[in-house]
Amino acid sequence: MSRIISLLFIAGAIAAPASNPQPKPSDSPTIENRALSISNPSQLSSSLAALSTGPAQASNYVSLLSASNPPLHRIIPYLGAGPALLLSGMTGEVGFGDITADVEDFGPCNGADNVNTREPDRIIYPRAAPSDAVYTVNENTLRSAIYIPPNFTYGRVQPALFFPGTGVEACENFAPNLGKLFASSNYADPVYVNPAGNTLQDAQIAAEYVAYAVNYIAAITNGNVSVVTWSQGGISSQWAFKYFPSTRNYISDNIAISPDYHGTVEAPLICPPGTPCAPAVLQQFYNSNFIETLRAHGGTNPYVPTTEIHNIFDEVVEPQGDPVASADLGGGASNVQIQDICPLGTLAGGPNFGHENALYNPVAFAVVQDALTHAGPANIARSGASTMCNRFMAPGLSLVDVFATEALIPLAGFNIETSPDKVLTEPPIMQYAAADAPAGAPIASAN
Repeated sequence: MSRIISLLFIAGAIAAPASNPQPKPSDSPTIENRALSISNPSQLSSSLAALSTGPAQASNYVSLLSASNPPLHRIIPYLGAGPALLLSGMTGEVGFGDITADVEDFGPCNGADNVNTREPDRIIYPRAAPSDAVYTVNENTLRSAIYIPPNFTYGRVQPALFFPGTGVEACENFAPNLGKLFASSNYADPVYVNPAGNTLQDAQIAAEYVAYAVNYIAAITNGNVSVVTWSQGGISSQWAFKYFPSTRNYISDNIAISPDYHGTVEAPLICPPGTPCAPAVLQQFYNSNFIETLRAHGGTNPYVPTTEIHNIFDEVVEPQGDPVASADLGGGASNVQIQDICPLGTLAGGPNFGHENALYNPVAFAVVQDALTHAGPANIARSGASTMCNRFMAPGLSLVDVFATEALIPLAGFNIETSPDKVLTEPPIMQYAAADAPAGAPIASAN
């Protein structure tokens, strides 16, 4: 529901569609420069009125897909943005190719075959410290999953490591939102990490990618790093901080967007009991063995300075409203519920924001920016987040970025549904975490 409302908000910000769309004149304002406002109710009314021309607009949209002839994996993500395109009449101004060129041309950024030749100045494999668990993934695989952009400063600006949510790669997840904003900043230097299999495999394995990337980037830059996650990336990182404690020495900030530290009661809707599913989905059931193990003996508290951001309209992670939000941690974490800052009647606090929308929410970005530019977790009063309540997206982002971010959910859903590695039960708990596992939980055999 929040996605539909979000798309309607976008539609209401754009002029009513023309009956015969024409190519965009060269002197027309680009979509990036359009002011996003719903102060004029007639704009929303005229956009809704476009539904009456739905068949013609739909035909136009489909023809754009056909003309572009994109492969299936490029079509699927943009079906989520399709309704907004139809409602706003953007099919006459912005072609499918315009959007895919902006958000799909990630190249090696989404890959797992990156070549990182810089050697760390200390031993980080097969473990970085005696207190760490021993990696089960070979080092070449772990290192190849790290994408370091060509303009990376190697420590002149503190690295910010991106870890994606279930079913997507790091650039798909972050490049159209926080990655774009960080790239032009002087406080966060983006690095993208892609756990194997679209982060659909065992979350304990995904945690090894987190631990290795933190230690590797810290070693080759001779400094600390920040960790930024979305959705499942939050629990994989928390697992890494717990069972690979060397990571804690090198993390200035951990920022979790829409995390599910307690799992989600919505998981059975994605994976009905008795149905083969991706391992990472089963591990995110509310009170799964993985979640119970993670939360045991201190796992509900932050291991590093942590800021988590969630909102009550999250349609994927539930419950997600304080005081029982799955995202909340204790022990000094900065738990930020967007609606505590912005009332429901505001753009930033309204029901147009859900699980993925928080990645471009202006209030969320103000909080993220505050955390990264000060020691310790974010401070809401200091962040100025309340001044962002009447904005729809973070300053510096465009509607194309919004559409690309909106594509995350259908893309993740497609990858979850077509995953070749489905199982009936969640993976056993690793030996190193056996002492924290709930009674009766299967334990992996010793290597």
